[in-house]
Amino acid sequence: MKKVLQQKLYLSKEQENSLDSILFLCKKFYNYLISIDKKHKELFDKYLTKTELFRQCAIIKHSDSKYSLIHSHLLQDVAKRLYLAKQS
Repeated sequence: MKKVLQQKLYLSKEQENSLDSILFLCKKFYNYLISIDKKHKELFDKYLTKTELFRQCAIIKHSDSKYSLIHSHLLQDVAKRLYLAKQS
């Protein structure tokens, strides 16, 4: 039988501000991907695939310096969540 331990994390003000800024950028990134997906639908009459969304992550991360603070895996997770939300 597995045991689950819970422990509250006490963050410093600096860590809390850093997490808040990362979450804010992820929210902006999600909305930006939605707008790209809608434009793609209007132009080509189909939505972006999962692979194309991941490619957009790399393009956006390298073209915009504010997203360089966020790990690529986190941006891909945001894109994957968008893709799964469209599927349901």
